Amino acid sequence: MLQSRAPTDTAAAVVSDSLGPRPSTKSITSRSTNGDSRSSTSSNSPDIGSWKATLASLVEQHPHVTSNWSEPRTADFKVRSKRYLTTSLKEQVDEAKCELIWVDVFQGDRSKFFHISQRPESVVRHFTELYPHRELFVLNILLPGTPDVTYAQYFALRPDGVTDAFSKLWRAFMDGTDDFRNARLKLIPRVVEGPWMIRKAVGAKPFILANALEVQWFRGKNYLEAVVDVSSDSIAKKVTSMCRMCVASLVVDMALVVEGKSEDELPEAILGCVRYDRLDMKFATSI
Repeated sequence: MLQSRAPTDTAAAVVSDSLGPRPSTKSITSRSTNGDSRSSTSSNSPDIGSWKATLASLVEQHPHVTSNWSEPRTADFKVRSKRYLTTSLKEQVDEAKCELIWVDVFQGDRSKFFHISQRPESVVRHFTELYPHRELFVLNILLPGTPDVTYAQYFALRPDGVTDAFSKLWRAFMDGTDDFRNARLKLIPRVVEGPWMIRKAVGAKPFILANALEVQWFRGKNYLEAVVDVSSDSIAKKVTSMCRMCVASLVVDMALVVEGKSEDELPEAILGCVRYDRLDMKFATSI
């Protein structure tokens, strides 16, 4: 998992000097890991560039990994509209409700991949200690192969993210039962660049994750982690094997949605989205 370097006064000073003074309690803080400085109003998106630079100075991650994930445009995905139940129409959304703050790629003993959020050196620990009122969703995808690899992406609820229909779904998702989560968490894949066979195998149709793969849930203070085991389905394993062979030419986007099934749960919102841009697994951090 995340292997923090030993904290020092010098490291803390570097982070503090680079990011400035801590925000007042009247502002909404953006993310960092050690003496973060920046503040933003509820209408502004936190500075992901500063967060990445700060965390990259404190943890062990190959620069290739840090440089090859990003947050794609939500406009490239469509979700259920307010009148979907009567019209079956879908629509684009302007912004995801959660912001992608970090991606980890680990290799090693797969038994260590479960509930990585609880590890003392985890991104979740760094984030929630500084920002105890912000909530996180962690999607942890276990990929079979040699070696076993896991991709963990961390999404922080935006300060103004819980609005309208999404408010009800978010609280039910975070605080409800595993049965509810299994029935509602939906993934929308999109192969932006890659071989035709991969595009055909992955497709672009939304699907309920737990209907296709085994999902385990771990709830902690201000976070929820979903562990998705790709090895639990034979077809998914074959597709993963294909992807691993051509990862150097593969750009993949994924959007997450908590499915809306009734009028008061619509329109749907994108919970969060992530792009893997030729992210080579050979640079994964060993745990």
